[in-house]
Amino acid sequence: MKKLKLFNLAWPIFIETLLFMLLGFVDVFVLSRYDDLAASSVNTANQAISITTIVFTVISTASAVLISQYLGAKKRESAPRIAALSMTFHMIFGLLISVVFVLFSKPILSFIGADGNVLLFASDYLTIVGGFIFLQALLSSMSVIIRNHGMTQISMFVTLGMNLLNTVLDIVFVLGLFGLPKMGVKGVAIATT
Repeated sequence: MKKLKLFNLAWPIFIETLLFMLLGFVDVFVLSRYDDLAASSVNTANQAISITTIVFTVISTASAVLISQYLGAKKRESAPRIAALSMTFHMIFGLLISVVFVLFSKPILSFIGADGNVLLFASDYLTIVGGFIFLQALLSSMSVIIRNHGMTQISMFVTLGMNLLNTVLDIVFVLGLFGLPKMGVKGVAIATT
């Protein structure tokens, strides 16, 4: 097994984190070319999404600690059990959160302070993106599992691919290229999902 150095493990995680943060920025930037109020509403909805993502990250970190302990103790047969448990837990928890976002998007956004057209736009976004937030939960779990085995570049390249696809789809769906209608907030939500 090759020797892993801290820098070799850390730089892809750093780039991945930057790219992940860039996803929301691109959404708002492209939407600002469409409608400033729509861009503002996505920022509002992203507050709820960000809190959820932080929760997924915390749970993933706990999984990472356990997997690392088993791998470090040369108990490699136990690490896959923890990984499977992590993915199962993330999937169940992610599905529950998805249901909450679909059923209660407007009350959640009203609690955050959204009203009027911002509430309507933000609700569309949160219903679509939040309805599929379980995919983010799985991604969070799988990234940790891959990183724990020293393959940090894989999750970085996946996030890079997500960014490229999101940017292209944002532009196509929001601006209505290739004969598609201008979809605005719904287009950004579909691209993000």
